[in-house]
Amino acid sequence: MLNLSKISTPVLQSVFSFSSVTTRGVSVVNIWHRRSFFNSACGQKFCKVDFHNSVRKVPGVTASRLYSNYHSLASSTPGMKTLFKESESSDLAAGITALCSGGVIAVPTDTIYGLAASAQNEAAVQKIYDIKRRIESKPLAICVGNIDQVYKWCEVTIDHTLLKALLPGPVTLVFKRKEALNPMLNPNTSLVGIRIPNYPFLQRLCNELDQPLALTSANISSCLSPVCIQEFEELWPHLSVVYDGGTLGENVTQRLGSTVVDLSTPGQFIILRNGSAYSPTKEILLQHYLTDAASRSS
Repeated sequence: MLNLSKISTPVLQSVFSFSSVTTRGVSVVNIWHRRSFFNSACGQKFCKVDFHNSVRKVPGVTASRLYSNYHSLASSTPGMKTLFKESESSDLAAGITALCSGGVIAVPTDTIYGLAASAQNEAAVQKIYDIKRRIESKPLAICVGNIDQVYKWCEVTIDHTLLKALLPGPVTLVFKRKEALNPMLNPNTSLVGIRIPNYPFLQRLCNELDQPLALTSANISSCLSPVCIQEFEELWPHLSVVYDGGTLGENVTQRLGSTVVDLSTPGQFIILRNGSAYSPTKEILLQHYLTDAASRSS
């Protein structure tokens, strides 16, 4: 067990990171504890210190319970941020709690890492803009966990077969929004982009929350879109939870994010952003006899 009392230097940031392996019913959980300190000899610089522990538990004690125990310790320490290794045993409760409390979390998707907050919470949405230093006139897309939720929040203009051919996947579909969606989310447009990432962990998170997430790339606006959590480490102090799904991809296309398609007018489509799935998305749309009204890259 980490002894948090041994270091008296003021702690400015503290992070727990977890990973787990289960062999023959025994959970082995690795915990990395990173703390940032203020050191007068360094002026205003942060000096980082890393700890590492491994915890073995007897059969029957799940890794998610171990995560919960350490998350409780993290939550009780001022300035603490918690990272969870995304896996089947990940504890969704930390993310759900953070989202319901108006926090912003980082999540892996089928393209890049994203920042997510409850789309129905005006203050939480504003936090995303503040963290990213994003122009407030630039809309945010929403993310849901299943096809039924698309109908709940949007005026769908395409048939169900086409919708299922596009989602889940690395595609954002733009429709007219329904009144149930937070009116302060993108208040200057009647449209909204919606997606279901082809990433089971994120789908489970959305379904457990049972409301849409405002979702955007985990970076400062106009900076490189991240495919691993280290690429947005400067944002960690502003986030409630960071889920680590490892490196999501190595090629340039992966960083382009989702392909964005305007389907708000029945019978036609406009590709607003080529993204990572331009060719297969366009092929599917044409196969379903939609007209390419105009196509432009971003």
